[in-house]
Amino acid sequence: ISPLTKEEEGSYECHATNSKGEASATGAIHLVQSIDDIIVKTVTKEDEL
Repeated sequence: ISPLTKEEEGSYECHATNSKGEASATGAIHLVQSIDDIIVKTVTKEDEL
């Protein structure tokens, strides 16, 4: 989503299913005033969300 606006802020979910199985993921978009306010967290496949 680019450019982000206040209307896009919130929680998002993705659910996928195919012949090999299914997967789900969740994420959130939070808008901040300054880039200095952003806390970066790297998530790997093994991490539990």
